[in-house]
Amino acid sequence: MRKVTKCLTVVLGLVVIFMTNQSGVMAKAKRVEARKDQTTPVTVQVLPELPKDNIGGNHLGYYVLPMNNHRTRLETFKLFNPTNQDLKISFRVVDATTNDNGTVDYTGQNKIDTKILKQPGSKLIKTPKTLILAPNELKDVSFKINKIASNFKGQKATAINVLASGINSRKSSIQNQYNYAIGVILQGETLPKKELEKLKFSGIKVRLTNNQKPAISVQLINPDATYLKNTKLKISLVNGKYSFFNYKSTQKELKVAPNSKFYEDILLGGKRLVPGIYKLNMTAISDQYQQTTSRYVKITKTQAQFINMNNYQYLKQKKRLIEIGIIVLVTILVGLLFYWIKVRRKDNLK
Repeated sequence: MRKVTKCLTVVLGLVVIFMTNQSGVMAKAKRVEARKDQTTPVTVQVLPELPKDNIGGNHLGYYVLPMNNHRTRLETFKLFNPTNQDLKISFRVVDATTNDNGTVDYTGQNKIDTKILKQPGSKLIKTPKTLILAPNELKDVSFKINKIASNFKGQKATAINVLASGINSRKSSIQNQYNYAIGVILQGETLPKKELEKLKFSGIKVRLTNNQKPAISVQLINPDATYLKNTKLKISLVNGKYSFFNYKSTQKELKVAPNSKFYEDILLGGKRLVPGIYKLNMTAISDQYQQTTSRYVKITKTQAQFINMNNYQYLKQKKRLIEIGIIVLVTILVGLLFYWIKVRRKDNLK
């Protein structure tokens, strides 16, 4: 009887130690969510002056300029300083790229891939380097689009970034800086649908996203010189051995810049990632076309271990399952102990 009681005490002690250690693991696994961006006040007003031949009309807030006649173009926009201090304005021209999970970026934060975008539109546009805008001053700013040697098909998507910095006259130092993007799309010849290469699969990796969520990230390429707007994208990964292990993602209203690449994240949530060979199925439906493709990909043990050890939701669920299992085991042991005691008492009474 003493031996059984001692064994039960040891088991319960191990349970307490295990639960304490698991709490420590969970504390290490938890990630702090990224802080939300704070909005900033407007410091300069930008007004495009759209030409008569602007495609889409002059009510747009950006330029869509036909470029088939090989001539140099000179366009203008206005800047107004509504503040009571001088503003230092600088300019840069960037090519539109695609952020992960399908939004278009006009700020130049992503590098272009020159293998996909071989002739960037940004190389054709020239702007002033800097200027000073006095308080309440309205000024015309011109930018030049150099003539092209030969026609191109599709679109070259660019933006003029207007960077405004407040100048502190007392300290002669730059204060806050704000960035405004003016879209400039260079329109070439119509790109026939039969010439579209369509959205392509380029690779796969596992990672923690910017907000520390575990994901399988599928790299996609838009090789065509055209925007993909209001695109619906479905991606599924099904384990070749055990179809029970599968991961899916559906996104609507994706926007993809011409000649760009991006990652589409399949968030794992509380699912465990299992290594193995998977069949990847992808369907993209855009205004231009519908594309379906399949590919086999491999997720290694190292990749699966990394993502599982950094998946807070999965570790939390795993901890709960282990806790439930231990509670069930202890309950069974206690039941067996009392049953054994009851049997022994009956034998002693005989």
